[in-house]
Amino acid sequence: MAEPTKIRFNYIKSNFFRVVHMDGAHGGITPSGGIFAGVYNQRAPIPQVTIHGVEGDNVSEEIREERQAKEGIVREVEVGLVMDLATAESFYKWLGERISKIKEMTGKTVGSKT
Repeated sequence: MAEPTKIRFNYIKSNFFRVVHMDGAHGGITPSGGIFAGVYNQRAPIPQVTIHGVEGDNVSEEIREERQAKEGIVREVEVGLVMDLATAESFYKWLGERISKIKEMTGKTVGSKT
């Protein structure tokens, strides 16, 4: 019997599939020698409490000095990625190819956002 020359992979989205915006990642090497990356987005904090005036039957403007919110920037960790070395190397190669293609298409250089 002849060895197969092709194989079909079917991609099926899990029940938890979603698209995540990524501004960065934080992680390191796991105790078992894998790689962990917590993928995050960053933004200004959403207020925990706002206070508004009341004028008759209407809610008026927010009283800003009474707003309760966290200070600084929020980095919301969306998902954690765990991969072994072979998968990380494959992802690194794949990502590098996409980066090269974008640079080729746009003329952008390393670190350029414009």
